[in-house]
Amino acid sequence: MKDSGNKNRPETVRTNARQVAATDRPASDSGAKAMLHDKQIFSLVLKRTSNEYAGFSVRQISSRIQEMFRISLNVENDLEALNEKVETMDPSVTAAGEGTTINDQACLIQDMESEQLYVVVMEVNNRLGSADVMGNRDLYYVSRTICSQRNRINGMNTAYEGLKPVKVVWIYPSAGFSDVVKCRLQAEAEIGQYPKVKQLCDHLGFMVDNTLVFIGPEWDNADNETINGLGQIFRNKDRQMALAYMEKEGVVMSAEVVKATNEYYNDFQMLIPPSVMERAMDDLNRRHQAELALKDEQHHVELALKDEQHQAELILKDERIDQVASERNAALKRIQELEAQLAAKS
Repeated sequence: MKDSGNKNRPETVRTNARQVAATDRPASDSGAKAMLHDKQIFSLVLKRTSNEYAGFSVRQISSRIQEMFRISLNVENDLEALNEKVETMDPSVTAAGEGTTINDQACLIQDMESEQLYVVVMEVNNRLGSADVMGNRDLYYVSRTICSQRNRINGMNTAYEGLKPVKVVWIYPSAGFSDVVKCRLQAEAEIGQYPKVKQLCDHLGFMVDNTLVFIGPEWDNADNETINGLGQIFRNKDRQMALAYMEKEGVVMSAEVVKATNEYYNDFQMLIPPSVMERAMDDLNRRHQAELALKDEQHHVELALKDEQHQAELILKDERIDQVASERNAALKRIQELEAQLAAKS
């Protein structure tokens, strides 16, 4: 849209572009993008985050991927083109002097047991924003993924038919805590008497599936397959262990996989230096050892109490036996006395 009257427009465009691009701009996630560009790693992450694919192998899931794509843009100081992208809310922009931002990996994949197709978007983010920023960004990606299907092959036509359910997976490998957030649309009819209304509610509830995975320094102690699996891939203390885990899970160790993983861990170590990670792990280990020592002490106290209780029960039992024996002897003595008295009378 042309605008000849606003002299502040170029600076506004630059500012807007930087704001849109800022969350994706750092080079520290380029290795993650390269990793997810591999169908096998993408499939392994999907296996760990989506119930529909949890029970299948990496090879089986990979065979269901029909198309992989991602969006990039390279505009060299073209303010009109840049402004157009800002106005259409496309986060793939180039801001003057700021570098190029590239969206993370997306794919069109078929369900493992039906003809249903899904559009899956995966995003690795090494910056943990505020709750409202993370939530808003997630909703924006969902809406952008839905809108991007318009007039696309295997997408939604002009009659709003053919829209594919959307799965968005967010991975935060540098979080200070571990957790998994699941979010789906929820539709509920207030009357619910009509089959078409029920079908509508079922359809809406099926169309959006969000998963946000936070991987903290204690991820390997989490009793959660999603956290543990993604921690093995994206926050392992040793990149060789990350590669070994992926290979064990069925990822073929191609040169591209090794290169992308090394690039990711090189960037990740710059984001969280080994000394910081080591201190965090040492603190975690100390807490773990303290917990074990406390549990061990509690166990010994419980055993001692049980032993004391058992000894007390034995003493009471012995005392009772002695009491019964004494009462028995007294009874026998009394019987003998009565017998003697009877004998004397006769």
